[in-house]
Amino acid sequence: MEGNCLGGDSTGFGLLIVTRGLPDLGRSSNVPRMVKRRRRQRHLCRLDTYYGRLIDAMKSAASECIPRQRKKALAGWSEVVTPYRNKSIFWNKVWVENGMPEVGLIRDIRQSSKKDYKHAAKWVIRNQDNITADRMATKLHSDMNREFWDEVKRVRGNAKDCAGVIDDAVGEDAICDVFASKYEELYSSVSFNADDMVELRRDKHVSILFMHQLLMQMISARSNGIRGGVTWTQG
Repeated sequence: MEGNCLGGDSTGFGLLIVTRGLPDLGRSSNVPRMVKRRRRQRHLCRLDTYYGRLIDAMKSAASECIPRQRKKALAGWSEVVTPYRNKSIFWNKVWVENGMPEVGLIRDIRQSSKKDYKHAAKWVIRNQDNITADRMATKLHSDMNREFWDEVKRVRGNAKDCAGVIDDAVGEDAICDVFASKYEELYSSVSFNADDMVELRRDKHVSILFMHQLLMQMISARSNGIRGGVTWTQG
């Protein structure tokens, strides 16, 4: 049975994993009840320890091997859940550094902080609509228009699905070809004539020269005490 545990369902596989090597409880009628209770308690502690190790190993393997996309942050997560999460991580680290004891104060604090973290996470998930409405109402009441509209955008979401069909082109490659042909058509539609470019450059040069000469004449006339307008005809 144990050698073929991979062939069973996920529940049976997990049960075989966590119970392998652990003592068999409750089958002997000669064991006193108090001893059975203590053994059962130790058994549960070992199961909890093994469960924690198994979950940590699965998380580490998943973070290294499975591609993932970061999800949009839930409203109220950083304010409500993050403090409990940080506390849970801290006490789990303390518990590991102390040899993962099966009983004692450190284990009890670790279990309590873990329970509080899960409770806070579930509460935030269940109350998303209420938290979002409260945040929007607070920002609107405080006349924080920019943050109010930022919250509206966050609720609506910024992700937009790409069009699947454009100008009878279906699929990403075909749509890219459509945009490429349109861009090429637009780019090549602007006429270019070398003589026109030379004429434009000449006109610009004459205009700058004209303004320079006009400015110098105005300065000269002012220094000579001449009042009135200065006229100049561009040749």
